[in-house]
Amino acid sequence: FMKIILSAKIPYNRLKADAFVVPLFKGEKESAYVLPASIKKLVAIVIASKEFQGGAMETQALHVAGGVARVCLLGLGEKRECTLDSVQRAYGTAIMRLKKMKAKSVILLVREDAVKDKAVADIVGAVALGARIAHYVTHHYKGKKKKEVQRVGRITLLINHRGPTSVQRSDLKTSQYALRRAEVIADGLDFVRYIADSPANYATPNYIAESAKEIGKKIPGLTVTVLDKKQIEKEKMGGLLAVAQGSQHEPRFVICEYHGHLAHGQGAHGCKPIVLVGKGITFDTGGISLKPWNKMEEMKFDMAGGAAVIATVAIAARLKFPVHVVGLVPLAENMPSHTAYKPGDVITISDGTTVEILTTDAEGRMVLADGLSYAKKYKPSVIVDVATLTGAIVAALSDYATGLFTGDDALATTLERLGKETGDRVWRMPMPKAWADHLKSPVADLRQVPSVRLADAIMAALFLKNFVDAKTPWVHLDNAGTAWKTEGYPYAESGATGAPVQLLVRWLDEVSRQR
Repeated sequence: FMKIILSAKIPYNRLKADAFVVPLFKGEKESAYVLPASIKKLVAIVIASKEFQGGAMETQALHVAGGVARVCLLGLGEKRECTLDSVQRAYGTAIMRLKKMKAKSVILLVREDAVKDKAVADIVGAVALGARIAHYVTHHYKGKKKKEVQRVGRITLLINHRGPTSVQRSDLKTSQYALRRAEVIADGLDFVRYIADSPANYATPNYIAESAKEIGKKIPGLTVTVLDKKQIEKEKMGGLLAVAQGSQHEPRFVICEYHGHLAHGQGAHGCKPIVLVGKGITFDTGGISLKPWNKMEEMKFDMAGGAAVIATVAIAARLKFPVHVVGLVPLAENMPSHTAYKPGDVITISDGTTVEILTTDAEGRMVLADGLSYAKKYKPSVIVDVATLTGAIVAALSDYATGLFTGDDALATTLERLGKETGDRVWRMPMPKAWADHLKSPVADLRQVPSVRLADAIMAALFLKNFVDAKTPWVHLDNAGTAWKTEGYPYAESGATGAPVQLLVRWLDEVSRQR
């Protein structure tokens, strides 16, 4: 557990911590902060030696005497290029470095001028979120060595450290809210990362569904309903049932609904909901079309899209966005067995569409077909699905960006802009209409994949398009490359990343302000 507090001003001689982080832009000759002359001189010497140059996410720890054991210089890079995202990552890098140095308490100087035209509160939020993301550690299933995991227990965010003037009360108030907001978002990211990092023998469809129900009990205005196998059969969700039939673990279908519009006087029918649909494959062997063994253990994160949807709706509820949002998550495990569905089978989706199976390793689009079909019941204003869907998008974009597929130019532009601002980047991909002909089947309404080799990420999007009303704006986000990082980042541990939760939360916030 990490405790973060906000302080307007603390004299240096009263500071007590294991580390004191001082942010600097590239090329700055000295620290402009109110520090003792001896410390400022030491910092100036290090900068002059060029051992530290202030490059983005660069760190340099200096041992000093007094109430603070170390001063850690932190590079923010070029001033003209500094964004809230780069601030978040830089401070996260500092926390990662200090964790390894076994620091238990850290003071972070918040640089109010870090990003041009951004308020102090915005920067406080970025710093706090960066610290929380770095604080997360994948240690939940350690036994004897669990106590050896290093974490920072207390962080103080220090603002107004550059002179004698007092901080405006309005800045403090908005900064306190920004801190709370960052912690709520971080809690959601922690949920996604914890669930996606968990081994599949723990994080079964029922376990994730019950976890969602527990979240729903704690947040006012959020209702969570779980459909079991019998109810799924009643809904005729053939895609979800087919994928699950090879596993001993029965499928689940999670419905998270937040009625934020009701609390803001819009009435029960005053706001068409935004519906989010997330792929929830708790482990993907490929089924009968078995995957290669190499890296198959990472297929425990194939439910990261579903977890991101649950977390996003929960965050919207905790932050009381005035918006009606619904999250739908079909959950199943894709296993090979004598009961598994097979290539050549014909499966009927809940909307009546029949699908010819060519590979059981394209299971994600099968469960999403049922999820998207179910979404029509809400007559939504917009649908966004999130899925770790294809290896093809990893080949195309790696971990740089989530693949974005949509026919709505305005939605694409908005999400691209917000992706840059949050660091949850998206990259728009084409959806050639003519290619849809390759999904025609001689024995069913559709083929699940084309019989000829084409760009699979695009073909998957074209397949999903069949299950969305043509008049409803729809976005498909393929986060197979961004939801997981095997080696980790300088600012975050390896494993699940939580993408694209930050993007979705910012988008819901913006949409809610426009209504």
